Amino acid sequence: TIQWYQDGNPITGENGQLLQNDNEGDFWVELTSYDGCVYMSAVITVDFTSLQEFELSDVEFNLYPNPTSGEFNLSLNGVEDDQVSVQVLDLSGRVVFSELYHITNQQLEEKIVLYSLPGIYIVNIGNGKQTVQKKLLVK
Repeated sequence: TIQWYQDGNPITGENGQLLQNDNEGDFWVELTSYDGCVYMSAVITVDFTSLQEFELSDVEFNLYPNPTSGEFNLSLNGVEDDQVSVQVLDLSGRVVFSELYHITNQQLEEKIVLYSLPGIYIVNIGNGKQTVQKKLLVK
């Protein structure tokens, strides 16, 4: 059986594999196996007050030229974070490029060179809370 807990108390009716939640607190799940063994997950603290209002979806994010021969420019405008991570993944999910960039005056202009085979790649921009992505075609 599965039982979810919040702040030390069982959550009534929450005995499924997933917990959908919109409350703050300390959460964990207990699993009791068929032979009576009890397993407890790590405690996860949910604190909405620590979330910032900024969203990466508000950032102007451009890749050019696209398609490219492997060298392209990344342009970000309106970034309110101090740094962002940039990852380029192939369609199998393998990371072919990864770098952390520091933001100046809410913008970033960076030339990136991929030494990769032709194909479709996903460029992910993350700020530790959210990720936005665009497709990049390498010819």
